[in-house]
Amino acid sequence: MRAVLFDFDDTLIDTTKVVETALNRVAYMLYKYLSERKIHIDLSILERDVREISVEMNFKRIYDRNIWWMEVLKRNNINIVLEKDFLDKLTKTFWYILCDAKPYKDTIPILNYLKDKGYLIGLITDTDHYPGMKKYRIEKSGLKDYFDAIIIAGEDIEEIKPSPKPFEKILQILGVNREDAIMVGDKPFTDIEGAKRAGLKTVLIVRRKWNYNIKPDYVIYKLIDLKTIL
Repeated sequence: MRAVLFDFDDTLIDTTKVVETALNRVAYMLYKYLSERKIHIDLSILERDVREISVEMNFKRIYDRNIWWMEVLKRNNINIVLEKDFLDKLTKTFWYILCDAKPYKDTIPILNYLKDKGYLIGLITDTDHYPGMKKYRIEKSGLKDYFDAIIIAGEDIEEIKPSPKPFEKILQILGVNREDAIMVGDKPFTDIEGAKRAGLKTVLIVRRKWNYNIKPDYVIYKLIDLKTIL
């Protein structure tokens, strides 16, 4: 094995708490917006719906958050069209809160271990569907310099995961054959499926339960457990 490839969010970066904060902030902004227009709905309902829609949209691989917020209204039979400026404000608020996400405790130790052992390290992550945001978040995480190659699928290459093309592209950049690389990710329906389509070995890092049938080659619960696989 010559190269280890990683997903970003919820693989290397713990977004759990900041996503909750961001979604609640969006729900409150929607609540205030609707209240000002004499449309009354409980804040708790909006908070519940943005959380549920977040999971559903991720599963469907729909990353445009403006679509998410309109879906909240649709689900509650609120027949108004949110102004584009307000939608963009909601989405900008969401992403800038996510910029506060920090690496998991064992992220830097495992990256240092891999560097010391001479592995090439790649990052394959999907677009945030907000121009420049994913690149900014990678830089802000403090992890950028660990990677020998970075692919932001949907920006650096048109296709997003689980297309095999982002995986094939990063292998090309690294100069590594598919049999010499392994992919580590938290989502079976993007990271694991896409890597398998590209012919890579796969490691699922379990951060939450997903109902999906794609089986990884390995399952771990802590990043540091990669040492037992490589």
